[in-house]
This record gives sequence, structure tokens and C-alpha cells, in this order.
Amino acid sequence: MAVGIMRRIATLAHGIEPSRQAVWDWINNTPIEELEGRTALELVFDGQGERVVELLESIIDKRQS
Repeated sequence: MAVGIMRRIATLAHGIEPSRQAVWDWINNTPIEELEGRTALELVFDGQGERVVELLESIIDKRQS
């Protein structure tokens, strides 16, 4: 299950940031202020990966508006 959500997060993030290395660094190391300062990876491990997906989808939606 975690692999599937990680793939979704990486795919969405790559749609925002073209650098695969930057996406990987963001997933693993960047605290997300909107999500209690936790990293995407921490949220996935806690079963909250959908929150990251929702955040990324909202960013993409805003950019397309």
C-alpha cells in the first residue's frame, strides 16, 4: 500500500517540480508547514499519505486556474 501512495505523491510532485532529485529530497527531508511540519515520508509511514496527495492536488489545481 505505501508503495502505491508514494508513487502517487512522487508523480504529483514531479508535475510541480521537474527535477526528480528535488522531488526525492522534498519527499524525504522537507517539513510541510501545512501538515504539522511533517515530511511526506513521515505522513506516508503514519498512514496519512492521502493528506499529501490532497495538498499536491490543490497546488496543481491552483496553478491550472
